[in-house]
Amino acid sequence: MHTLIIEGTMKPGKKDEFTEAWRNEILPTLKKQNGFVDEVLLFDTADPNRGVGLGFCRSLSAGASTSSAAVHSRVACRTKHT
Repeated sequence: MHTLIIEGTMKPGKKDEFTEAWRNEILPTLKKQNGFVDEVLLFDTADPNRGVGLGFCRSLSAGASTSSAAVHSRVACRTKHT
């Protein structure tokens, strides 16, 4: 199993909007991709605008094709969270 780590900072006040987009758009998109296992979001307790996503894939090649970072970026840019 392989892990893709994505970290970023959201605009102040956008955490709830981003987590909703993650739950409704990003995660369902990733679940459709071959080799995807799961993804977890973690947020900094000192700075709730900072977060890390851990994406789990069955293999290195599945991780490359799953491209969790690309999905995150596409949704984040469209919804102006980051």
